Amino acid sequence: MDVTARVNELMARQEPLLPELEPYVDRSPLGWLLPYVTEIGLDRSRCALVNDRYRRTAERVRQHFEAEEFPSYIFAHERPHRLLAFIRCLPGLAGCTKGLVGADFGRVLRDVWLDCENVRQNRRLWRDVWRHDAEGRQHCMTAEERAALAAQPDRFIVWRGVSYFSSASINGFSWTLDRDKAIWFARRHCSKRRRAWLAEGSVAKKDVLAHFLGRSEQEIVSLKVYPRVIIDVTDDHNQ
Repeated sequence: MDVTARVNELMARQEPLLPELEPYVDRSPLGWLLPYVTEIGLDRSRCALVNDRYRRTAERVRQHFEAEEFPSYIFAHERPHRLLAFIRCLPGLAGCTKGLVGADFGRVLRDVWLDCENVRQNRRLWRDVWRHDAEGRQHCMTAEERAALAAQPDRFIVWRGVSYFSSASINGFSWTLDRDKAIWFARRHCSKRRRAWLAEGSVAKKDVLAHFLGRSEQEIVSLKVYPRVIIDVTDDHNQ
């Protein structure tokens, strides 16, 4: 049976979702965010194709972990599940005896952090990760980024833009040196029902965990930024 025929047969077959996938089902409009596959508009009575994809990918994931190919293991997961996959590769956090240590930890930390889009929903886990292996963590930055951080004063101003006003949103871990970029983030998802908020905070250089220069964001990562001013920056066309 060729690939096209195989896919058509799986799509037509009546089969329930595998029981081990049920806890991961996200019924939001974003689709079904399972560990290794994402489906939109899935028919609960015809899950043969997604089950097949899951089984195949799960086997590859297992092989990556056994071979200690940890970056491949992590990024075989769909984005919402990559943080937990990363933690499973960290001796001392997940109870595993092998995994990412030293410079390898730092380099993969960079990739997972910059890829993540739901930091706020996993604050406790990210706090544990950023406190893990302080020496190895330094390797999440390039030489240029370490030099840029070293050039900052002992205490400096940072900014954070959000479109959801809450303590967790305002007191986030990701800030920027660029006020305009923070305003852009604040306005990115604002609407008539969601206003744009800009927080100004102060951070000690010794409390900065990372400084990332990529994506023109001038990002500062710290668990100890304390907002001192919060203003509404909703632009006129959203009011």
